[in-house]
Amino acid sequence: LLPRLGEVNSPNQGAVRSVVRSLMKNTLRTLANLYHRLRPVSAEEHYLRLRGSFGTRMIRHSFGAALEQLPQGSGLQVHRSHWVAFGRVARIENGKTPQLVLADGTLIPVSSRYLQAVLLTEAQLVTS
Repeated sequence: LLPRLGEVNSPNQGAVRSVVRSLMKNTLRTLANLYHRLRPVSAEEHYLRLRGSFGTRMIRHSFGAALEQLPQGSGLQVHRSHWVAFGRVARIENGKTPQLVLADGTLIPVSSRYLQAVLLTEAQLVTS
């Protein structure tokens, strides 16, 4: 008979956890190093969707921890689950729900909580 999942005690269990922690730190370090290539970072459940000059990637990590790793002044949180790099927005659409339109046509919602910050940093957000 096979043992139940919780009954297996591997001597390497601590090592596995250590490797996973290391991988997560390296992922965030890589994110911080690639910020200049990022356009938006969007949270989807327990994952982040990273879009940039490298394409689109999904990583399992918290949005808040990712924001802490990005350099100050490199972009702006515009919604509870969206961050946009400065200089990556084609235009701001003001309507019932304000949105940022990126150069590739991607629409990023702007929540009322962050709207004033978006308007104050419009010159930095919008590409020339």
